[in-house]
Amino acid sequence: MFFNNHTHINSYSVQHDKELSKPIISLDISLPEQQFHILNNINNYSLYTIGIHPWNCHVENIDSFYSFIKEHAQSIIGIGECGLDRYAKADMSAQETIFIKHAELSETLKKPLIIHCVKAFNELLRIHKDFSPKMPWIVHGFNRNPEIAELLLNRNMILSIGAVLLDNRQSIVDMMNMIPDKQLVFETDISTVSISEIYKAASIAKQMTLEDLTFSIEHTIHSIYGHI
Repeated sequence: MFFNNHTHINSYSVQHDKELSKPIISLDISLPEQQFHILNNINNYSLYTIGIHPWNCHVENIDSFYSFIKEHAQSIIGIGECGLDRYAKADMSAQETIFIKHAELSETLKKPLIIHCVKAFNELLRIHKDFSPKMPWIVHGFNRNPEIAELLLNRNMILSIGAVLLDNRQSIVDMMNMIPDKQLVFETDISTVSISEIYKAASIAKQMTLEDLTFSIEHTIHSIYGHI
């Protein structure tokens, strides 16, 4: 079984290896259609995380969304994606406030935090140091250099790697080989690439058999979310 740590409804629906994968679907509850999806699919055995994407931090009635997360905490396995993005409409101060609120919900509800971070790793590291969370923080879609990876890993964050693995760049291979097994998971995010292809590319980069890598990632996923 290939665990897909972060994907979205539209991209997952066109992936061709669904029978081999177990997806964790991220929903942005600031979007009415995604709230509707949660309300109407609570009992279909899908795995969900919910939060407010930093691109949508400018929306009104933010507090009502926090209440929504609390009300549906039993139907989700994680908080997010949420985070910091220098290209988002909302200023960084507002984004930090909303991100910290998600981090507080993560601790209160005992759910891991799924993080979107674009050109704001210094801020992320500062908040993590100040906040000292007990729950896992997972940086999704990580595709930066080994130096940034090391800083995040030293703060015990988990890195979720996606389709960038298919580029076979040496910097990505170097980064893969410095990530401890217990801090590594894989995802497809918005890509239509199948999660099995990402696992296969990772097994080559890490010089592991696909079977050993799959077992390792399954163990990490269970340590993050419990036995899902």
